[in-house]
Formats: sequence, C-alpha cells, structure tokens
Amino acid sequence: MPSENVHRRQAEHNKRFLDWLDLDVTPYLDWAVTVMFYTALHLVEWLLATKRYHSHSHENRHQAMGRVSELRPIYPDYRELETQSHRSRYEGAQLPRDFVKSTLMVKLEKIESHIRTSVV
Repeated sequence: MPSENVHRRQAEHNKRFLDWLDLDVTPYLDWAVTVMFYTALHLVEWLLATKRYHSHSHENRHQAMGRVSELRPIYPDYRELETQSHRSRYEGAQLPRDFVKSTLMVKLEKIESHIRTSVV
C-alpha cells in the first residue's frame, strides 16, 4: 500500500499539473476537473494512511470517509468533485469555466486546507 508520503507527493504533483493547465485559458477543462478529483482523492488517502487505513475502491473510500470524523466535513465537496469528474469523463459534460474556477477549484482548496491541518 502507498505510504502517507506517496499520497502527499501525488496530490502535490497533481496540483502542480492543475496549476500548469491554467484554468483561465486551457481548452482542457474536462481534464482539469479530473485532475481536481484525483488530487482530492490522494489528499483523502494521505489522511487515511496516517490512520493505517488504505481504501481499495471508490466505494470503500466513501465508507471510510463516513467513519473517519476528520473527513466528514469535506465529504460533500469530495463527492461534488467526483461527480463532476465522472460527468466530464463519461458523459462528455462541458462544464462552464466559471463553475470550474469558482466552485470546483474552491472545493478542492477547501479539501486541501482541511487535510493539511488535519495531518499535522
């Protein structure tokens, strides 16, 4: 199973890629939303790894997020990123740039801030 540091590094790597995409101009908003979700996933896994827990599926992670008190406050934001990523990838949804920047990016930043203060 990946360690805490592996999940932290992957989240940071994904976030750097997201910054490189530049949400103001990228034509790849679908990929940006997917990167947002997978950044959030690795942030959640980072916190879970600190508790010696490793999820093996999305469903398993959802269950863990319901049981781990530190993750409950960010669960709605995580679910929104997951849902919009799914819509982008599988349904071809073209999400408005303002929604991606003003709503989804804010949710990711909230998740990141919460995780970073929780794993200290």
